[in-house]
Amino acid sequence: MAMLCLNFCAKAQAVDVTTKGLQIGQEVPNVTLTNLHNYKDASGKVATTAKLSDFKGKLIILDFWATWCAPCVASIPKLERLQKQFEGKLQILPVTYQQDNELIPVLTYLKQQNRILNSLPNVFAEKELHKLFPHVYLPHYVWIDQKGVVKAITDGKPINELEINNALKENYQDLVKKTDFKLAFDKNAPIFINGNGGDGSTMIYHSILSSYIIGIGLGFSINPPIRGNLGFSKMLARNVGLVRLFNLAFGAGKKQYTTSKVIYETKDSLVIDPLRMGKNWRDYSWTYELSLPPTLQSNAYQLMHSDLFKLFPQYSVKVERRKTLCYALRQLPGKNIIPSVGGEEIIDQNPTGLMMRNGSLNLFINTLDAHYFSFSKIPIVNLINDKTLTDLIINAPLSNPDAINLELTKYGLELVKGEFEIDMVVYRDAVK
Repeated sequence: MAMLCLNFCAKAQAVDVTTKGLQIGQEVPNVTLTNLHNYKDASGKVATTAKLSDFKGKLIILDFWATWCAPCVASIPKLERLQKQFEGKLQILPVTYQQDNELIPVLTYLKQQNRILNSLPNVFAEKELHKLFPHVYLPHYVWIDQKGVVKAITDGKPINELEINNALKENYQDLVKKTDFKLAFDKNAPIFINGNGGDGSTMIYHSILSSYIIGIGLGFSINPPIRGNLGFSKMLARNVGLVRLFNLAFGAGKKQYTTSKVIYETKDSLVIDPLRMGKNWRDYSWTYELSLPPTLQSNAYQLMHSDLFKLFPQYSVKVERRKTLCYALRQLPGKNIIPSVGGEEIIDQNPTGLMMRNGSLNLFINTLDAHYFSFSKIPIVNLINDKTLTDLIINAPLSNPDAINLELTKYGLELVKGEFEIDMVVYRDAVK
């Protein structure tokens, strides 16, 4: 699930290998076909060689196939039926690079099982046509007209009665050209890094851990950024300490654990929270990304949690109730929370004040916690369970609890300093 990001210098380019061979409109050389099976020449004699020109006057469909290609094998009965239906006008010619000892046992078995008639002429161990018509994926079909000119290069979809009838009438316009893109790829290097194996657009799920990355800054983001949505499609934490990663996972989109809600019972707390150690903090900072398909997004934080415990097994991290000195939001005795007048949820804040409309008290406290109390030694918490949405206007410095408290009394609320039992993230060294 996780891999260490490494520097990889390969530059991947997608190349359509079919462009390196004969193209539509070009005449096919008069290739000599050797190692033919199930073939009789014009006189009716069994032959093992033929010229491609021996089939002129017919529509030729080269069928590049292999025994390991399930769609190729499954299409043999259909190819045999089409060959019989258009006998004298069409020549389907199966072509494979495989040797006799690989092919004959398979074809014999299929015939014994009555799955095929084994009636088509086959070119075994073929090389020349493969050079003329390079490809990556099977099945691969080349349509050559009665004059020996390439008219189409397709996959298996148009191999049917309608398209063959059209081709015999010189109508190839509905045949979509097959493209076989091959990417530069090093199996020993990380997939998608610097384009190795593509640009990552096909990726469905991944989690990545990297050490400090120069030039991308610090921060945290979730996509989509929807409040109340406990899942996400992508989470990115850039150059943060281990404490930030674990706190995000334990918060699970519902709670906010800042550094004031952390207890260290380890030998190396500075390594866990590198911002406290000074100039060497980059040596203990991490970048973590988790991208998820829709089916896993509701389990996002569980997956992140699992990742972190696998990646950092030297620590035991738990959320525990601890009695702690806090700034706690609570209701004034005999006062009720005034419901919001409604409208869109808005919270607008700066160091000198805050305006919240149709928001929860959790939103209010989390905003203070994230922006103005994140480095405070004393946590700020909400002790009110009431889910009523309300409106607040606080005209006070948001880093000053006493000034905030004076404003809150207008709403029947107070911010008090005292010891309360709250959830804390406790870090310990894992027991070996």
